[in-house]
Amino acid sequence: MAWAEEPPSRTRHLISNCQISETDIPNVFAVRVNYLLYRAQKERDETFYVGTRFDKVRRLEDDNWRLLERDIVLDQAVITSHNLSVLF
Repeated sequence: MAWAEEPPSRTRHLISNCQISETDIPNVFAVRVNYLLYRAQKERDETFYVGTRFDKVRRLEDDNWRLLERDIVLDQAVITSHNLSVLF
C-alpha cells in the first residue's frame, strides 16, 4: 500500500454502454465502454472519474482473454484529486 493510500481508498467501478466490434486481426476485438469510478477516502474525501475506456482484447485458445491495449479518455479537463492511485 502506498503512503498516498493511508487509510486505503474504497472504490467502485461502474461500467455501461459496452460496445464490442471485430478488428482486422483474427480473435482481436475492440471494446468501448463508458465508466464511472467512485473513490472514497477518510470521512469526506470523495472523487468521481467519468469517461470512456477503449480496450483491445484477444481471445486465447483456452477461451480466456488477454488485454492488449487500454486508452482512458476522461470527461474532466482537470483532475482535482490530490493523488491518483486507482486503476481504470
